[in-house]
Amino acid sequence: MTLFTLANVKTGLGEVGTTNDSKISTIYGPMADQYIKSYTNSIQGMPNPPETVTGVILTAQQLIDLKKYADILTISYFYKGESGDTITAEQAERNFLNYFMNTWRRVRFKVTTPI
Repeated sequence: MTLFTLANVKTGLGEVGTTNDSKISTIYGPMADQYIKSYTNSIQGMPNPPETVTGVILTAQQLIDLKKYADILTISYFYKGESGDTITAEQAERNFLNYFMNTWRRVRFKVTTPI
């Protein structure tokens, strides 16, 4: 199961024909999926690939969110690969990381003064 959706990526890119379909499907989409899976693999009980597991770890809305981030990352990787735009990919990765940390990571407290 892939997280990115070719039709959504093509809409985001403004693609009309099938010229870049193979690049998106075989290079940029799997890169985005792998990036997301590299984080979700560290969650105890998270299936790989992520799928809807009601009441356990992943809700249907969270799966939709992961798929949206996969589409966004695919678009950003396409721009990075085709035009050399690294800023878009870095921002997309940062946005996903913020979402991931806010959704699945526990808050950590740091002691700043000695006891």
